Amino acid sequence: MRFYNLKITEQKNPNKVDAKYRKTSNRPFAQTATLGVGNKTLLHLSSYVKRDPNGPGWVPGFATDRFDPGALDIQFQFTENSLTTFDASSGAANITIKGVDIATVKAAENLRGKTVSLYAGMGRGLPLSKPEQSGEILLGTVMSSVGNWEGTDLSLTLYVLPYIVPPEQWGTPIAPGLTPTGQQPVDNLQFHCRWGEDLTMATKQALKAAATNYRIDFKIPNAVRLASREYTGRYHSLKDLCVGIGRIWKESEGLDLAISIRSNSLVVTTDDHTKKAAKVPFEELMGQPAWNGPTEISFTTAMRADICVGDLVELPNISEAGLIMAQNSAAIFALRQHSLFAGTYVVRTISHLGQFRSPDGLQWASTFTCYPKGPKAKQ
Repeated sequence: MRFYNLKITEQKNPNKVDAKYRKTSNRPFAQTATLGVGNKTLLHLSSYVKRDPNGPGWVPGFATDRFDPGALDIQFQFTENSLTTFDASSGAANITIKGVDIATVKAAENLRGKTVSLYAGMGRGLPLSKPEQSGEILLGTVMSSVGNWEGTDLSLTLYVLPYIVPPEQWGTPIAPGLTPTGQQPVDNLQFHCRWGEDLTMATKQALKAAATNYRIDFKIPNAVRLASREYTGRYHSLKDLCVGIGRIWKESEGLDLAISIRSNSLVVTTDDHTKKAAKVPFEELMGQPAWNGPTEISFTTAMRADICVGDLVELPNISEAGLIMAQNSAAIFALRQHSLFAGTYVVRTISHLGQFRSPDGLQWASTFTCYPKGPKAKQ
């Protein structure tokens, strides 16, 4: 079953906010989308529900709870990319919620700067029960929101940056050199590493100072990375800082550094890490893998959140049908059942496409762009 859990809150960490919903009394599988305006502005929706532990009624649940056939329709599309690359597809996500009430539409203008948390995947139930692959695919800040009212259709559209933006960085400079009172100066994020110093330690210090809302998770092989020369820079935003750090690592170490966001953590990996690869079974593939270029492939699966940018994935070598046919066929036929795409790959980008009410299976899917693991595969 298709699963989503969407939460909007004022807090930097939505897990620290006590959810407040409009209770649905004893009516099972009934939800309403009402945006509460106050100290804890919150919108919480889910396609799975559970019994309210504090009284009668139902509240939004997670992938192992009970499916709600009356859940509101939600549509979203965005691409996960490493923060170290300036890629057009790594921009803002867009989320549209259909069937909201008039109070939510009126309050749409109050959502700028709020935090959005979106969980998605395939929950418990047919046709594909994979709750262990469900999880958080987006944690970011609302850039703008629009309430739409067309005839009898009410909807809310959110445009979301895929990372948390501190409130002090929302201001816009009045003029070059002039900033509003209380706003941090432009280019306030710094990176400095002297010649011969440990590049890994300098990267940790720069990210910790710039991303105070995140936990820094380094997944780099234990080795001293000495800077080939002195590196210094000043950056305006977290995105700019990550791009600069990626270029420094490429120049000094010859490695592609990936900085991705996983829930409330910044995960830093290189393409030489030795983490165990996530297996992609043949039956979970939607269509055929395809070559995008000499060293890049893409494949599509039902939506899953357990694979992130920089992770390793392992594609199957042979289909189950090939194993069965090979038992009663010539060896030459068995060889034809082996996949040319078998092997271990490094995930470069992930595109999530979700339309909850669409009958097309490809409208609730994740597309992974990868390159083969190994130094010869780097571009």
